[in-house]
Amino acid sequence: MKLVALVVVLAAAGLACASSGPVKVGGMVVVRAADPMADDIRPEGAWVEVLSDDGRLLARTTTGRVGQCGLTLENAAPGDELYVRARLKVAGVGLTTGRRVGVDERGYAYVPDLSFVNLSDAELSWSGSSWRSEAGEVEIRAPAGSFAQVWARALDPEFDRAFFPGRYKDADGYRSLGFLFVAARGDSVQGMGPPVEPVTAFFVLPSTHRYYLRDARPGNGSYDVPMYFFDEDRGIWVQGTLGVLLDAERRPVPETEEARVTADLSGRYYVRFQATRLSLWDARGKLPPCPKK
Repeated sequence: MKLVALVVVLAAAGLACASSGPVKVGGMVVVRAADPMADDIRPEGAWVEVLSDDGRLLARTTTGRVGQCGLTLENAAPGDELYVRARLKVAGVGLTTGRRVGVDERGYAYVPDLSFVNLSDAELSWSGSSWRSEAGEVEIRAPAGSFAQVWARALDPEFDRAFFPGRYKDADGYRSLGFLFVAARGDSVQGMGPPVEPVTAFFVLPSTHRYYLRDARPGNGSYDVPMYFFDEDRGIWVQGTLGVLLDAERRPVPETEEARVTADLSGRYYVRFQATRLSLWDARGKLPPCPKK
């Protein structure tokens, strides 16, 4: 499948002092392949929208010949937080991503890369009972006939941070352990959105933040992992459900194994959860309390 991408480029001259004029917004949006050596793809005519912190649409435009876009806002000011959202449709499949950015004192809002997963790298195969990636990092279980195609990719919060939408930061005492992109084509959904019924998702957690992979609910017998989904309309992460930690054989990990799990940087672990929508899902680990001095 040939894909196109979207690039948002800010084209504006800088000011030496605080701005009292219009706000200028821009950045980069790209479709990135799994292979870091592969070329990014940049489209023309993709929608870019800027929303206020409370969700009001402030401006909308489309990308130019090489994916570039510049937006000027009369209804924003230095100190405001904006949500810059990009919408891309590939072969009828609608994808959305976005970033939250602040307007600096000069009246500029520089948007970090708004990155889309390249669907040609992420298509899963139907095994007769579930949709699976070739190397086994991702599995989506849904009733036969629910979808015609499924795309998913497990992402690392360090090496794949360009794909992390919203604003990457520790929130509510949690840190990203790994996140999952999932989209599908079917009667009820064409890309991202809620399926007819929740699907069961499995994806492998990288070892980069393994130290923070702690049981979220000690004492209930299972090793629980908080799961958040990205709300593309509001540009925020929303707590969705609790996942369960599994070992390399997809067996539940006892919560008594927490000390071993957090120290194990070589073992493979999965999280299993019920996905109530097709979107980006983030597994979060609780930050340990700071040691007392």
